Amino acid sequence: NFVNVKWKLGWVSSYEPAKTVMQRQSRCFNCHASSYDGKSFGFEFNPNDDQSDRTAYIRFDNPGKTVVWTWRDYFDWNSFLPPAQSDRHQATLSAISPDGNFVVTAGASLMTIAFTPCRDMISYSFPTKGILVYHSKKDKLVRPIPGADDARFIHIPGSFSPDGRYVYFFGAPVTPQFEKLNREPPDKATEEKAKTQDWRELDKIYPMKYGIYRVPFNEGKGGKTEAIKGASGNGFSSYFPRVSPDGKWLAFTRSANGALTLREDSDLYLVPAGGGKERRLRANSPQADSWHTWSPNSRWLAFSSKRNGRQTDIMLTYVDDEGRDSPPVVLTSLRDEDGLSANIPEFFNIG
Repeated sequence: NFVNVKWKLGWVSSYEPAKTVMQRQSRCFNCHASSYDGKSFGFEFNPNDDQSDRTAYIRFDNPGKTVVWTWRDYFDWNSFLPPAQSDRHQATLSAISPDGNFVVTAGASLMTIAFTPCRDMISYSFPTKGILVYHSKKDKLVRPIPGADDARFIHIPGSFSPDGRYVYFFGAPVTPQFEKLNREPPDKATEEKAKTQDWRELDKIYPMKYGIYRVPFNEGKGGKTEAIKGASGNGFSSYFPRVSPDGKWLAFTRSANGALTLREDSDLYLVPAGGGKERRLRANSPQADSWHTWSPNSRWLAFSSKRNGRQTDIMLTYVDDEGRDSPPVVLTSLRDEDGLSANIPEFFNIG
């Protein structure tokens, strides 16, 4: 029920309750991104009430205390496709370049595995298709990124490197099973059966282990994709890559299978941004830990966690220069007065 979703803004340095800045929307306005300096901000949304169109994006530059937008201000991620090919496609997650001139998303993507809910998880879902495309602030056009535009591989963006040279993403080859699902999504009977199955059972039915990669951006010219050692090809599923603003560390989520959900087995890891030996954070718990974001000074990592019950809390851990993290604290000021889960945190350098 999107009407119940609240967008909140809080200060880490304050115990004052977070302020609600947007609510009572009839459409999904959830997944969002910002530039490292906080001067550019954008989010995906579904422009129609039946949620059939999931390809719209709206962005703001130098937002003030109040922002105003109209239907003329958003763009369609499917605009690079011929009209006949745009049906059913959606845009999945986004990243804004450090200079604010470009936004990247997984274009022509699908999430045909999307069971809401399964027996012991509110949502069991992950992407089965997607290429990297970008929108240019200068000419307002959407184009694929060469080197990350092979539809036989799933590409889902996480973040730019702070110098803008690379786009980090998670992905995997499109398996024959996923290729079939992209043509013929699960039917109603399969969706109903999923409500009686737990996530471990579904993992056996839909095996997928993502890895983390990066591709040169080159002002949209792209380049050769490379796997990140320590975050790919290791028998686990790694996703949600977020590079620290100082360019030193890559934080990511790891689980046994899949992506895009607060899975019970999801944990947070660090690896050097160019690849290397990964480190499991001490801040993890036996429950789900994921959806993370770096502070502007690269010393703090905020993330979502279910360690305190079914409702999600926002946690905060300190990361030193060697990548060692502290025991986390709960940001109680970000808890909702109506008991709603707090998730998908994003640091903003707005003073």
